[in-house]
Amino acid sequence: IQAARSESALFEEILSNLAHSLILSLIQNFVATSNYDSQKIVQKKSSLVLTLAKLYIKDNLSNSIKLTDTATYLHLSSRHLSRLFKAELGISYSEYVQNERIQKAAILLKTTDLSIRDIAQETGFPDVHYFTRVFTASMHSSPGRFRALYTKLKTVIYKD
Repeated sequence: IQAARSESALFEEILSNLAHSLILSLIQNFVATSNYDSQKIVQKKSSLVLTLAKLYIKDNLSNSIKLTDTATYLHLSSRHLSRLFKAELGISYSEYVQNERIQKAAILLKTTDLSIRDIAQETGFPDVHYFTRVFTASMHSSPGRFRALYTKLKTVIYKD
């Protein structure tokens, strides 16, 4: 303000340079923040897409769930969806689906009296032999033994 009041040309030039510097620093700060915010928005959007994919998978575990089916449902390319799973979860799409099937099978073995064949069908495995092999490899126990161990643990009565 004092420079503007002053009659000197030097003060006007200094004021002009200061104003330009101030504007440039504001723009740089704003642009840096904007890029950061847009990266956060992209990440949140990716997480939302992944959450929708997980829900779709959980809702359709009893069916054959191909990557292309899930990607089509979400209006994405299968390659993009596959990359999201690998980047955000550290595992492939098929590993995620298999883990979800095993977890659901474990819950059904613990909480229901369904036969192992019915549980295999309910969790989307094509046959009981393949289900048994995958379940055993993942849980280090066959489905029948898993159920027996859990039932045994549940019925143990502790006496004082």
